[in-house]
Amino acid sequence: MKAILTDIEGTTSSIAFVAEVLFPYARARLADYVAAHPAETAPILAEVAATEPGDAVATLLRWIDEEAAMIRRLELFAPIVSQARAGEIVLKAKAGRP
Repeated sequence: MKAILTDIEGTTSSIAFVAEVLFPYARARLADYVAAHPAETAPILAEVAATEPGDAVATLLRWIDEEAAMIRRLELFAPIVSQARAGEIVLKAKAGRP
């Protein structure tokens, strides 16, 4: 199996895309994927169970939900951070700093 891992949050697409598209996609397919690939997923599930005893798949699903909720909350601050960053860049440019 080959895979490409990319960090797209806020870089190539909006953070909302991750919470609204990618997380639901992964959530809907996680249990079936684990069932279809037991040997490949066993080490990951063991690590999850070591972190939080119990049903590792249920834990992963809960983590997806918690992360999506956090992203939605953080996205409220995106315009504020963007404005602050833009202002910082302007101030640095006026001061002659990179």
